[in-house]
Amino acid sequence: MLESNDQILLLLDKISCDLTSDTLEEMDDQSETIRSIYEGFYSVYKDASFRHSYSIISRHLGSYDGEQRDSIPIGLRAVALYSRKVCDSPNRTSEDERVDSSINKLLDHIELECIRLNRMDMVQHYSDQAHDLAEQAKILNEETKKNAEEAQSKVTKNNEQSITFLGLFSAVIIGFLAELSLFVKGFENLTAANFQYIILYSCFVGMLTFDALFLLMYVTAKIAGTSFGVKCRYESCTECEKHKTWISRAHCKYPYVIWFNVFFCLVSGLVYFSIG
Repeated sequence: MLESNDQILLLLDKISCDLTSDTLEEMDDQSETIRSIYEGFYSVYKDASFRHSYSIISRHLGSYDGEQRDSIPIGLRAVALYSRKVCDSPNRTSEDERVDSSINKLLDHIELECIRLNRMDMVQHYSDQAHDLAEQAKILNEETKKNAEEAQSKVTKNNEQSITFLGLFSAVIIGFLAELSLFVKGFENLTAANFQYIILYSCFVGMLTFDALFLLMYVTAKIAGTSFGVKCRYESCTECEKHKTWISRAHCKYPYVIWFNVFFCLVSGLVYFSIG
């Protein structure tokens, strides 16, 4: 029985290769290929005690890809049509009728199994699609979550910077007004006798005001991640090979600060020595 089932499996393999829908269009229903396959089935089914195994055939059909599996019922239908013509001939025998019945039963079994396997393939296809969509949704969800966290972080950082800027700006205004009031008080007592002292006092307060404002603006720029220093090809002053000391680097980066302080120191020195 196993040998007969194996022979049927070999015939199905031959059908999947030689009796596809394309090859059937090029041959008639009495072709040598169809006749040889029919004779193969005849040699198996002429034994009245033989029954093909549905489980063996089902397992074998599962080994084909979709295109091959779909071509088997088409080719076997052509063989069944050839068998029907044999049975319709005047010289038919009882074996011809039995073989024709067995071939049609085999065709019915194969068509049912192909429908079942095709549905399973469709379910698997939809399952794979659903899995892919789930993976894509997971990736998009992670990206969305990451973008939301980044946006939240930026908002928090901007809020902190805004508070810092407002605080520094308030400090600048308060410091400027306080030092301006010192100027005003100094000039309220201006007389010919203390003129030089007022000039010395003004230089000291002016230098203090300028340095305080510069320090506050420097801190604000650092927080904002910018710089209002002179442009340099080095991103960090520590990378500079030409200027080794901090005073040299400060003169290169902020020359107006250095020269402003030097100028007020000279003026203050001249006034001080003129008083002495």
